[in-house]
Amino acid sequence: MDLIIPGVIYAENGSVVRMQSFTITGGKATQVCLYVSGTLMVISTNVTTCSSSGNGGMLYSEGGITTLQGGTISLSSAQGYGGVVYSNGNTVKINSAVMTNNVANSGGAVYIHQGNAMLSSCIFLNNNASMQGGSVYNSAGSVIVLISVFNSTGSDVLFSSGSLIQSGNTFTLSGQGTIETINGASIVSNERYTQASSQPVIRMTQGGAIVRDSSFTNTANLQTTLSDGSSTMITSNLTLN
Repeated sequence: MDLIIPGVIYAENGSVVRMQSFTITGGKATQVCLYVSGTLMVISTNVTTCSSSGNGGMLYSEGGITTLQGGTISLSSAQGYGGVVYSNGNTVKINSAVMTNNVANSGGAVYIHQGNAMLSSCIFLNNNASMQGGSVYNSAGSVIVLISVFNSTGSDVLFSSGSLIQSGNTFTLSGQGTIETINGASIVSNERYTQASSQPVIRMTQGGAIVRDSSFTNTANLQTTLSDGSSTMITSNLTLN
């Protein structure tokens, strides 16, 4: 670890950082609260009101493997991308974490840029983005989302312009918007969607998707919308309530 400043951890050049059972409150930085270029493990750590004027309200990670296990991150914000996590071309694993009331320009909780990510058994509550990806934004990365809960009052939940595999998740959107926007390749299975607005639950702008074995509840509009002729969606065994 190269430098520690109150409210900020800065580690680079292949550093290895392990944080366990910490509490971080009010970490503010011109750029980012935690910066790691290397290997980071954050276990059972609670974070509140971290903020950044750039990307990554709590964490900016690149060039290694980042693991978040458990813990609650709330009220964090980024003026750029990723209210909690901004990942730049590295590998991110988030398991059993709770992210609530975090905000950013895009990717209210998590923003993945040209990297790999697995989000499993997580809870995302009322995270918001002023642009797209209220909870998660995948920018040309490869993202897997499993057995997680997304509940939002905002305008959308997930945006993907890369590779996306999702299964076993529950999405609830009570705001006026669309739960998912897909602009890449996606496999969607065993999902449960509840949406109050008249907007499509899943909107495709480009690419291809397979949507199967999923249920749609209280949806006032067509469940899938293709915005141009280059999009292809294959659906099977959908339950409409």
